[in-house]
Amino acid sequence: MYICVVTISQAHAKRTKNNDKWDHADLLSYYGTTMSCLYPLYYELVDYESSIGILSNTERQNFVDCFYQRIVDILNYSSKQYVPMRYKNFYKFWWSEELTCLKEAAINSNNVWKAAGQPRSGPIADKRNADKRKYKSMLHKEKRAETQSYTNDLHEALLNKSHTNFWKCWKSKFDKNYHSTAVINGLTDDAEVAETFADFFCRTCTSFSEDQNTRLSSIYSKRRQNYVGDHFRDECRCDVDLVETACSKMRKGKAAGLDELSLEHLVHSHPILFVILAKLFNVIVDYGCVPYGFRLSYTVPLPKDDTLVKSNRVESYRAISISPVISKVFEHCILIKFNEYFATSHNQFGFKKRYGCSHAVYSVRKVVEHYVAGGSTVNVCQLDLSKAFDKMNHFGLYIKLMDRLIPVKILRVLEVWFNLYLSCVKLGSHFV
Repeated sequence: MYICVVTISQAHAKRTKNNDKWDHADLLSYYGTTMSCLYPLYYELVDYESSIGILSNTERQNFVDCFYQRIVDILNYSSKQYVPMRYKNFYKFWWSEELTCLKEAAINSNNVWKAAGQPRSGPIADKRNADKRKYKSMLHKEKRAETQSYTNDLHEALLNKSHTNFWKCWKSKFDKNYHSTAVINGLTDDAEVAETFADFFCRTCTSFSEDQNTRLSSIYSKRRQNYVGDHFRDECRCDVDLVETACSKMRKGKAAGLDELSLEHLVHSHPILFVILAKLFNVIVDYGCVPYGFRLSYTVPLPKDDTLVKSNRVESYRAISISPVISKVFEHCILIKFNEYFATSHNQFGFKKRYGCSHAVYSVRKVVEHYVAGGSTVNVCQLDLSKAFDKMNHFGLYIKLMDRLIPVKILRVLEVWFNLYLSCVKLGSHFV
């Protein structure tokens, strides 16, 4: 992975503070707009499929890049029309219909007062002041009560959330603490801290040994020339059901990528989008034309542990990359169809869903107890592989996949995709 400086649009910088509120969106209008905008795109892709074989590799890549960007633009355009973008806690859970009526009454009487020349006394001024006092009085009353009670709407929303999401939502509503920018390596300016993280993550993703990298590259190049792999079966091609299944495996409410899209943009759009994505994914696999937008992400530094953050060092943080949501859907499609080539050992607990350190500790304890009960002496050796995942060599990964006879088409997609994967560091509203 390469850490680079990229240009961020003002719209995306604004969305670092404001978020799309899909629960307050006009979903029916969003659905209709995506339908009217995406159908012409679908017919264009159908026409393109008949002539794609006679195009050059450069022409195919240019088409895929432009086509993907047009999908992104359509979804963003539709969401900006019908999905409100508001800052955190804009919608108050304690807001009531009575407050809405009082606010409207205060606004109407204020407009009448302005139209009358803003008199300082008289019935118009008295009504304007009375409505204003009623609204402010009720507003302060309800706001003071927010820490003592909560509405049925908030209660129902919290009940529908998982344990982790429950506390995230709870803290967003009730946590009033102000979190100032941490001092990192003696720096407090967000831009300078972001640059420091970018340098650190760049070193983290660099191979330990250049000689080892050269050796693996040489082995890979020799094997790749005559590599055939397993036959790519027609049943492994993407279809609408596969795309829908991939989306269902993903969780809503996640951060949007640099393209400003989230899973909600996909699931709330017209179903023709899934048909388009299935056809686009097949073009990517058949010809190895990975959209340029798939390669762009941003990295967020997250503290490894609260006790380590007190050291105020970049080493106390780990990097979490936010990739484009459509690329994640494509990843899930590949994993579902070609899961047999990515299977891991039952003795591995790291980097696996629903497995972690506790499972590894349990296994070790059971093995030790078994041999100790038999009167044997057990010696345990532990190795700490620093940055093992971040420093994974891509050539070594390709060699392992070829050992498993992964189809050439899938291997080619991974090669093109990883060849120039670009990321920037996001800290606050700064991108470096």
